[in-house]
Amino acid sequence: MVPTDFSAASENACRYTIHLSEKIGAEIKVLHVFENPVNDEHIKKQMATFEEYVTETIGYAEDRSKTAMLEFIGKLKQYMGSHQISTVRIHSSITMGSLIPTIREAGEIYKPNLIVFGIPGTEENYRQVFSGLADEFIRSLEVPLFAIPAQYSPGTFAKVNILYATDFNENDHTSLNRLLDIMEPFEKRITCIHIDTEHNPSKKERMDELNGFLKEHYPSHEIQCRLIEQEDYIKGIREFADTNRMDLLSLTTRKRGIFEKLFKPNLVKQVLQEANLPVLIFPS
Repeated sequence: MVPTDFSAASENACRYTIHLSEKIGAEIKVLHVFENPVNDEHIKKQMATFEEYVTETIGYAEDRSKTAMLEFIGKLKQYMGSHQISTVRIHSSITMGSLIPTIREAGEIYKPNLIVFGIPGTEENYRQVFSGLADEFIRSLEVPLFAIPAQYSPGTFAKVNILYATDFNENDHTSLNRLLDIMEPFEKRITCIHIDTEHNPSKKERMDELNGFLKEHYPSHEIQCRLIEQEDYIKGIREFADTNRMDLLSLTTRKRGIFEKLFKPNLVKQVLQEANLPVLIFPS
């Protein structure tokens, strides 16, 4: 499911999702949520024919959203044609309501495997607003969140280098299995990294144990673990991703552990504001 505001960022997220869906055999649900345009209490009190006004105003907003959706889907169909993609089915829907509750309700109806968002470009002033919304989604939804930077091109999905940030948590195994399920059709290499902020020698032993576990339980996959000593979690992840040319960053939310701070609102904003590659976030 791809919520859209018809912006360039959400169009790019849809393009990414088209290529992903072609690879994994998924269908796409494009959803636009528009707010109730009747929100001026002064107007409500002054209008003699308020019911008529409400009907006309909401009808106009709905018609405008339908027109925008048709144009948006037309662009996506054109993109699919230019890339010889014919197997991906795209459905669309518009609805009036508040963004987060409405998407939550839609998720309960459509049961999406992923919710994909476009991160606004760095030249825009909307990343701060988006990252705040993303934090709420992460906390309130039980569906993995895939955030795609506006400037990121899906390319051809050749071999995918995936960076998975681990906290040595039992939930990591579940999230790793979900990650492998989603990326099953791809040729891929997964690097699990743990950010050691305290230079704790025992973490090296734990990392060796984890590498042994992965070698035993995932022998057919190219997975390795690395220990990164860095006092700043975000800086450590970003530098490793940039240096090793990663295509995807994956995280699991934490209720406790070293990533507890990472998912406080201000640091979520920092992660998404600085993101230059897709971020796949699994709920804990």
